[in-house]
Amino acid sequence: MRNKFILLLLLISLFISCENSIQEEEEEVDLTKIISPNNEWNYYENRTLQLSLNIRSNEIEWFSDLDGFLGNGNGLFVSLRKGFHNIKANYKNKTYSIGIEIKKDNVGYLEERRFLISLTDMQINITEGLWFPSVTTHDGTMIGFSYGYPEPKPIFSILADNTACSPLRDFHIPIENIENLKVKSSKARFSITASYKVGDYKDFLVLNTANTYEKPNEINGRMIHSGNRYTLWRDVNESISSSLINQIINNIDNKIMPRLISIWGEWADVDGDGKIAILLTKTINNENVSTGFFFPQDMFTVESDPNEPSYNPDSNQMDIVYVGYPIANDPVYNINTISAAIAHEITHAITFSQKTYNKLIAGNSSIKRETVFLEEGWSHLSENLCGFSVSGGNIVFLKRYFENTAIYSFCSPNAMGQMDSAGMRGAMTLFLSWLFWKQGGMEWHPTDSGVVYDRGGINFLKTLTSSDSIGWPSIGETAGKTMDDLFLEFVSAMNRQRVSNKLYEYKSDPYTGEPVEFFNNMGEFLYQGVLYNISIDTMVSANEPRNTLPWSFFFLESVSAKDNYLLPVSSRLILGKALISFIKGNL
Repeated sequence: MRNKFILLLLLISLFISCENSIQEEEEEVDLTKIISPNNEWNYYENRTLQLSLNIRSNEIEWFSDLDGFLGNGNGLFVSLRKGFHNIKANYKNKTYSIGIEIKKDNVGYLEERRFLISLTDMQINITEGLWFPSVTTHDGTMIGFSYGYPEPKPIFSILADNTACSPLRDFHIPIENIENLKVKSSKARFSITASYKVGDYKDFLVLNTANTYEKPNEINGRMIHSGNRYTLWRDVNESISSSLINQIINNIDNKIMPRLISIWGEWADVDGDGKIAILLTKTINNENVSTGFFFPQDMFTVESDPNEPSYNPDSNQMDIVYVGYPIANDPVYNINTISAAIAHEITHAITFSQKTYNKLIAGNSSIKRETVFLEEGWSHLSENLCGFSVSGGNIVFLKRYFENTAIYSFCSPNAMGQMDSAGMRGAMTLFLSWLFWKQGGMEWHPTDSGVVYDRGGINFLKTLTSSDSIGWPSIGETAGKTMDDLFLEFVSAMNRQRVSNKLYEYKSDPYTGEPVEFFNNMGEFLYQGVLYNISIDTMVSANEPRNTLPWSFFFLESVSAKDNYLLPVSSRLILGKALISFIKGNL
C-alpha cells in the first residue's frame, strides 16, 4: 500500500513538471537586446557611436539620462557628452537599457583615430585641431567616395599605366602546365653544361620579348667569364668593350651574387655546374620591351610534341637569366640598369626555385607558383638591397606609384584592370621594403661590400619564399599578423611621416650611397637627368569623388577644425571593409 502511494505521488509530480514545461514553452521569449553601444568598448566625447537593437524598426525610441531624447530608428549615429550614460531603447512597450561611459578624448600630436566607413552617408565627429586623413580599403571597394562638401563632378579617372617606365624591367612569363613539366635525373642534368669553359660556344634559344608567340631567337653565345657562382655569356654576333664587361663582372662579384645568396638562398642548379648562366643578348635591346627576363621553363626538360602534357619546346635546360647588352651612357641599357636587371632576374631564379621548383621535384605536384605581384616585388626589393635603387631606375617605379596611390591595389588589378604595372611594382617594393626593415633588416661588413648579416629581415624573406602559402595572405602569416592589421600599420606609418613634414632618414648602402629602403618624404633624386621628388604628390580633395580598389589606400587633404566638427563622408556603394583614419598634426 505504501509503495502504491509513493508511485502515485511520483506520477503527480511528473504531470505537474510536464505541465509547467509546456507552459514555459508556450511563453514568448524576448531575445531583443542592445547590440550597440557595448559597455565593454571605449567611447570618447565628440565622437559618434551607433545605437542599434538586433531588430530593424523605425519605432525604436532612444534616450540618455544625461542627453535626453536621442532619436528614432535603428542604427542611429549620435555624439554624447562626457560622463556616465544610461542608454534606453523603448520598443513595443518594453525598455532595454545599458550603461556606458563617455571619456574625454585627449588626442595628442601624431595620435590616430580610426572609423569604419559603414554607411553610404555618415558624419564623423572630429575634435579641434589639424587632422590628416587617410582611407584604406581591405577586402572590398567603394564607389564614388567623397568627403566634406564635394562639388558635383564626375568620378575621377586616369589613363592606364602602360608607359610608366620604358621599358618595364621585365615581364611575368606564365607556366600553364607546370605540374606536367619534366626534369632530368641528376646524372643527366650534370652533363648538360658542366664541361663548358671560357671561350666555348653554345647555342641558346632566347624568348622574343616583343611577341612571345613568335619563335624564339636563336643565339650563338660564347662564354666570356666564369665566376665563383656564375658564368657570363655574350652573343658572338655583337661586340662589347672589355671595359663594360669588367664593370659588370665587378658588380656581380662584389655586390650582386654574394648578397643575393645571403638574402634569398640558392637557386636550383638544374645543369649541375654549381653556377647560374647570365646571357647578354642584344635581342632584348632591339625589342625594347624589357631590360632582362627569367624563363622558368628553362629549368625543365625539352618536350617538342605539342600533344604531350609536358610540352616545353624552347627550354635551354639550364639555370639561366637573360639581360640586354650594356651600352655606355645609354638611358635604358647602361651599366647600372643592366646590373639591376641581373640582380632582379637572378632573384626570380632563386625565389622560383625556393617557392615552386624544389617542391615540384620533391614530389609535391599541388604546389603553386607565387603570384606575379609578390614575385616582382621581391626582385625589385633585391635591386635596392644590392645598391641600385636609384642608378638602376627603381626610383622611377616608386615615383609612379606615389603619383596616384588610389588607382593601384597592392595585390589585385589596378584601375584599368592591369595585374602588372610600374605603379604596382613600386607599391610592392615600398611595402616589402617597409616589412624587411621593420623585421630588423640587415647589416653590411665594414670592408667587404658583398658580405651582409641578417638582423631579422633576411630570415623574414626566406621564411616567406619557403612557405607553401602564396599571395597576399602569406605575407601576414609570415609576419604573424592579419593583413588588415599589417596594412593599417603600414599606411599609418606613412601618414605620420606626412604629418611630421620632415625628410625620411632612409638607410643607405655604405658602398654605393644609394637608398636601400623606400618610404615617403625621402626627398629628391636625380635619375637620367630627371629630378624625382619622392613624396606623395596627389591627395584626394573634397571635390574629387573617387572609386577605390581592394587593398589600396590614399591620403586626403588635411582638415582643420577650430571647434568640434562633423565631417560628412559619403559613397554611392560600399563593398567589404573600408576605414578612414585621422592623425593629429600641429596647428
